[in-house]
Amino acid sequence: MRIKTYIINDLILLLLVLYSFVFGGFLQFFIGFSPTILSFLISMVLFLFIIIKRKHSFNRNNLWFILITVLMMAYTFVVSLINMQGIIKPSIYSLFFIIPLMIYSLFNNRKGMQLYSISQLKRALLFVAVFQLPILLIQLYGYEFFMQFNNSGQTMRDVDFQFGTFFLKNDHALGFFLIANILYVWSYPVLKNSWQKIMVTIILLINLLLTNSKVGVLFGALALFYIFVNNRKYLLAFFLRLKYLLLFLILTCCLALVYFEFNFYLDLKAKYNYELSLKWYELGVAAREHIVVVILKEGLLFFGNGAYSYFDITRGEFNNMFRHFSQYIWFYYDLGLVGLSLIMVFFYRMHKLFKQNQSSYSNFMILGVVLYSYFTIVTFDISFVLIYFLYKYSDDKKSNIHSLS
Repeated sequence: MRIKTYIINDLILLLLVLYSFVFGGFLQFFIGFSPTILSFLISMVLFLFIIIKRKHSFNRNNLWFILITVLMMAYTFVVSLINMQGIIKPSIYSLFFIIPLMIYSLFNNRKGMQLYSISQLKRALLFVAVFQLPILLIQLYGYEFFMQFNNSGQTMRDVDFQFGTFFLKNDHALGFFLIANILYVWSYPVLKNSWQKIMVTIILLINLLLTNSKVGVLFGALALFYIFVNNRKYLLAFFLRLKYLLLFLILTCCLALVYFEFNFYLDLKAKYNYELSLKWYELGVAAREHIVVVILKEGLLFFGNGAYSYFDITRGEFNNMFRHFSQYIWFYYDLGLVGLSLIMVFFYRMHKLFKQNQSSYSNFMILGVVLYSYFTIVTFDISFVLIYFLYKYSDDKKSNIHSLS
């Protein structure tokens, strides 16, 4: 009996979700599974699945996305060959562009009968997001105990141990997942009333703070502002019933802003000083901001040094003195300003996908991709790409339904 392609499609997507959001951290930490190797194998399986599928749905937006993907891969090969990098490195480097294309294909062509709807999957994942709280608390207080069972081959500090059920040191993807769920709760009628929404939001925000991700907190603050703007009439009406609570929240926010403003100014003054940045740069301990300052001052690379000139994936070592996983910095050294320009076009074409069935907060999801790309490698991370497409896509047309009961 022949298995229908939509069953295979939905099973692959479900297994990817379980692997990335539920079991990935356990498998990596206790058993020693390598996310990099599995990412490569998963991409190859998805690629073969797409090839053997008989029906493909093409439109102007996904054709442009395919075109920019092919262009990025071709440019990577050309630059790498010019810089004598061989063929293996640019071939592996192509995963930066293939992974988003492969995962997008799982959401594309979702027509007719399906094993489950994306809305059902998101509702289930909301429980996963809330359940991160006890996991993160166990990781917070059980670091020394659990490190005895670490079979991942990675050394980890206690500050890196709050990864929840995600992959190791993947606090950025976890934060993106938590924020996507906050947006989902306030954009669709998932919960019964505002009290439930507020309680779930508080739990998710506590989880976000426990991840120790600064960019996560920044993006979370932007998400809360976005939610408030879109629900301002309803939220103001709700909070005005609780006048003392509203006053306390306003005072707390004002004090937090004053503290943040003062420390942010001092931090900027130190980080964006060229002499100090150059000193840290030469010592090999430069922060991302120091690297950017030196790059802008010392001259620019237009075409880059080829695939993995910044980080050699075959040896697992940085080739330069830097130790930061930033997609922008990484692409700059590997592919130059041309590569950086192409990756921004790549993000733009990602944003244009699902034009007919995108979620009500789709625009905010691409903002997360652009922001997080400064702090991590977004397009190589299956978890991150999966979160983006999962919460950008919507098969539930009901949104922005407010309930203050």
